[in-house]
Amino acid sequence: MRRQETTSREQSYREAAASHLRVAVIDVQHPLGKLTADQVEIVQKGLMGALDKQLDQCLASGRQAATFRGMKYTGEILRITCEDELSLKWLQQTVRSLTPLWEGAQLNVVPLADLPRLVRATLWIPGPPVDAGVVLRRLEGQNQWANVKKWLLFHREAKPEAASPGNLFVFGLGMEEAKIIREREGRINYMLSSFNLKLKENEASAKEGRTPMEEVETPGDEASTSGGGPA
Repeated sequence: MRRQETTSREQSYREAAASHLRVAVIDVQHPLGKLTADQVEIVQKGLMGALDKQLDQCLASGRQAATFRGMKYTGEILRITCEDELSLKWLQQTVRSLTPLWEGAQLNVVPLADLPRLVRATLWIPGPPVDAGVVLRRLEGQNQWANVKKWLLFHREAKPEAASPGNLFVFGLGMEEAKIIREREGRINYMLSSFNLKLKENEASAKEGRTPMEEVETPGDEASTSGGGPA
């Protein structure tokens, strides 16, 4: 029993010690640090080019190059897990040294734990499949008060085969944006109708550095009622 407790404590210590190696590359110009898919492609290209240069130097000198466990773009946040301290330091220095990759870009590397806490919001829109960009444009245009441009898109799923076909969207909202939605009792306008934007804080995800997208429960056929119907 003691051995199990010791092993558990050691594992917890290792996980805590390594948590700072899980970071995000963010644009500090955005309150939630989000990057578009096109911007992520530009950042990735810049990092790959810099890493290739470092590899040439390391091969010539016999030094170890920076290494990473993985990179994931989800919820409009670019997440990278570094293998060790040296790799983290290389990433931080490289991101800061990249020339402005687009107008106004101000990139930085921050621990995942330092990302703003988000509130998960789910929206069910009945009807045929619709592109996320189209939906966001409509929401922003008809709900200027909601600061839709600040929302993060975690997940989009079309369910044309459901008993009541529709589209599930999962967003991440800042605390201020969520407060505004609550004051409106979750009602949000969409084209010729209004629907219920369901809010749920995901504290466990915020603490563990995971995204709501990785834990979201996708509604089944009953989802047409969870998103609300026309007002």
